[in-house]
Amino acid sequence: MTKILYFDYCALIIQFVTIAIIFYRKLTSGLSNKTFIILIASFFLTTFFDIGMEWYSALKPLTPAYLFITKLFSYGYFICRASNNMLYLIFILAITRTSFSIRTKKIAFAISIPFMLITIFILTNLYHGKIFTVTTTEGYSRGPWLIGVYVFSLFYMVIGVGVLLNSIKFLKPDKWIPLFIPYPLTLLSVVIQFFYMNYLVEMFSMSISMLIILMMVLRPEEIVDSGTGLLNEEAYFDAMKKIASTRQMATLVIIRLTNAFQVRSYLGEERYRTYILKITDKLHELCRNAKVKSQIYYGQSGSLNLIFYERRANYKDVIPTSIKNFKAEMKDLSDFGLRLDPKICLIHYPDDISDYENLMHFSTIFPSLMAPTDIYSTASDIIKAKDFTLISNMDQILDRAVKDGNLQMYYQPIYSIKDGKFISAEALIRLKDPVFGFVPPSIFIPAAEKNGLILPIGDFVLRDVYRFISETDFDSLGLQYIEINLSVSQCIQRNLPGKIFSLQEEFGVSPSKVNFEITETAYENSRDIMDANIASLSEKGYTISLDDYGTGYSNIQRILKIPLSIVKLDKTMVDNMNSEKGRAMVENTIRMMQMINMEIVAEGVETEGTLDMLKKMNGDFIQGYYFSKPLCETDFIKFVRTRNGETEEKDV
Repeated sequence: MTKILYFDYCALIIQFVTIAIIFYRKLTSGLSNKTFIILIASFFLTTFFDIGMEWYSALKPLTPAYLFITKLFSYGYFICRASNNMLYLIFILAITRTSFSIRTKKIAFAISIPFMLITIFILTNLYHGKIFTVTTTEGYSRGPWLIGVYVFSLFYMVIGVGVLLNSIKFLKPDKWIPLFIPYPLTLLSVVIQFFYMNYLVEMFSMSISMLIILMMVLRPEEIVDSGTGLLNEEAYFDAMKKIASTRQMATLVIIRLTNAFQVRSYLGEERYRTYILKITDKLHELCRNAKVKSQIYYGQSGSLNLIFYERRANYKDVIPTSIKNFKAEMKDLSDFGLRLDPKICLIHYPDDISDYENLMHFSTIFPSLMAPTDIYSTASDIIKAKDFTLISNMDQILDRAVKDGNLQMYYQPIYSIKDGKFISAEALIRLKDPVFGFVPPSIFIPAAEKNGLILPIGDFVLRDVYRFISETDFDSLGLQYIEINLSVSQCIQRNLPGKIFSLQEEFGVSPSKVNFEITETAYENSRDIMDANIASLSEKGYTISLDDYGTGYSNIQRILKIPLSIVKLDKTMVDNMNSEKGRAMVENTIRMMQMINMEIVAEGVETEGTLDMLKKMNGDFIQGYYFSKPLCETDFIKFVRTRNGETEEKDV
């Protein structure tokens, strides 16, 4: 019977195309990609041996040389064909990350046992000739034991189908279906080839299946960041979902580059990408030196997530010795005079955090739970801290705060150097929960911004401050105005001026008694709306101040465009006054702002020495713990009456 080899020829062409696409799309790194390349190579050898076996077998009667070559091709075909089943199972395990849960030598050996048994079974054919025969007169012929080769192969098919059925919960249909298709196609092609021996369709159908998998499953555009070529956050989320769904253990190192937005804005995209690639190269070097394998995922928001392959890798060599000193290493990575500030956390999953959603949430918030001076921490240490308990229950805490009135306004006095007394104060929101007590603003305000409760909290601040000004004998306290912070969410409200004007009318408060503080972030995120809101408020007589000057990338052109009356120097600038450069920066900033008719508030003043320096620099206002911490309304009134009264008596 003449065999039709055109299907095999087509299979070879498809395999060549598949390999070309793999290298063109640079799918050569990563366990799943490497396994797929080996799988395609095995298919190529199988097809090659199949063609050679059938081609030489047809040259009857066979010469001794052709007889030997036909036998060689026959044994090569059956052994490679058996390896295809094992390799495809390994590929599925890699794609679903099930391989990471079975990386012990015993299980790896167990997976290879059927292949070894099939190989031994095939090689015994040299003695008994029951699987197939190759003779000079008949060429290649099937034997009665050939069915045994297919039975052994079913082992891998059953396991593969089981793994795929288990992966339905986390693999999308557009990926699950292409991975499943080879199994029914294989069964169909084997049946066809068994009953119609001249149609060699098996390798053709499998080659088509592999091409579909390449185009539908191995899609780098979905999982690779186009700018850096690194695996992206989507790939990281997908990997962690697979780990969580298959209940694997994993060790993660999460690196949050806390000032990534500012550095990126300053450097631009191209130089920022260069910087990121230098960092990832350094991380790869650290891992290689410590002899641990890891996969790095890059997030556009400024994160580098490392998943370690080994379940019990030698992490103590990587953390804290290398990774803990990562910030120091980064000094040599920046060619641009600007350095990214990392916060690094080691997480053992699921020992530290037991589910996917909480892990993703923790990966986002852990920098806020670390001390400002800390670079490295472990999840277990952070979870033990009180702040973690607060954040974990923050939704309930905020709901109670808004519904039950657990919010309270505090006021921090602001001292006028020129007047020698306290003439204003900054209104600061505080939250006292009946279960957890006082909750730091640094924790509940970002949480409120995230879950949408910052607007009702902002409305509470506005109403309570207006009430305070209207109910207090404001002028007798010697106060001129109260400063109110506006959040980003408030700033982008088109009806913000309307809300304020309604409160002004309701409480009878003069606009001159309220100063609104905005941040550069608020202005940059909503410039058009902010311009309109500020213009409306300014027309009514409200003054505007810029808060946290010195923490971002402030420039004088931006400040000149906003109708500001006051600029508030951030505590970080004030703290740097201990150095000659820091003093010069503050002094020149004060002089420059006063030359354009703006007043300066120095925040975070804690010592008499700092106060004296600011006085010599002709600063305008002082705010900080040197005079007072933020006080509740009653204590604030008492403080101002006492201190301003003392000042007036001294002046007399």
